[in-house]
Amino acid sequence: MKITPVFLCLTLTVPVLAHKDDLPDYRSQNHGIELPKAAEMLLLERIKAKKIVALRALAFEHSGGHDYLGVYAAFEIDWGFERVWHPLPFVLKKETTEKDWAKAKVYRLKEGTLRQFFGKPERDWPNELEEVKPAK
Repeated sequence: MKITPVFLCLTLTVPVLAHKDDLPDYRSQNHGIELPKAAEMLLLERIKAKKIVALRALAFEHSGGHDYLGVYAAFEIDWGFERVWHPLPFVLKKETTEKDWAKAKVYRLKEGTLRQFFGKPERDWPNELEEVKPAK
């Protein structure tokens, strides 16, 4: 059976002004596409980010009794030397029977894009991911 991943790619521009205190939330772009709130809050908590300022791509895949949500975004942070962080994409994984994305495991791609990751056979996915553990 061939797995056909679903991709949604967005290109958003976030105006960043040197004197502005608040960066806009990605929802202010009015594109109508949003992460499930529980997935967003889990991701922000794991990486210690304030908010998502740009949502670049989303991908959803269901396979082998699990749901996978791929997120490529820019985040507002206060722990780095830059205010906006553009990491490699993240993948959230939960059991299909679990409805709450807050209970998902969070991974970061070691390299590449969501399209490349979901284009590989599922048996290769664990080698492409690095788990993002809860902060202590």
